[in-house]
Amino acid sequence: LKAGLPHTVPAQTVNRFCSSGLQTIAQAAERIMAGFADVIIAGGVENMSMVPMDQAKLSINPELAERYPEVYTTMGITAELVAERYHISRQEQDEFALRSHQRAAAAIASGAFADEIVPVATRVARPQADGSQRFEAVTVDTDEGVRPNTSLEALGQLPAVFRQGGSVTP
Repeated sequence: LKAGLPHTVPAQTVNRFCSSGLQTIAQAAERIMAGFADVIIAGGVENMSMVPMDQAKLSINPELAERYPEVYTTMGITAELVAERYHISRQEQDEFALRSHQRAAAAIASGAFADEIVPVATRVARPQADGSQRFEAVTVDTDEGVRPNTSLEALGQLPAVFRQGGSVTP
């Protein structure tokens, strides 16, 4: 309604706890392929700032944990389990990661995502030598996780962080 569309236009919210945006796009494609719609607007956002990533601070529901302990398996441990199940070595993971970073960096440099990312203006706290913070205005307009100058050697130096003797790195 706030978009100015008539109240007869259907809308829905998807909360999948991970990859909700991808789920909305998949559902939109399914509806179009099935002939239920000609045009659908789909998108999403992931907000990780409110997700309890620190297992020590995670509030566990005892009944749920007893019946379905796997719901508390973190993404990092899930990655370790997948690597173990499908025999994906650390070397293979690093090689894949390197290709992924190289492809993402090339796509960003070519402007491939320029029309897909909405720039967001915000302020970032920068720690100062005296312990204070200085706030700086920044505009985020590219993915921040891409390491365009990484190498197989640099990736090989990253520690496994989710399991002792594991293979999944940050």
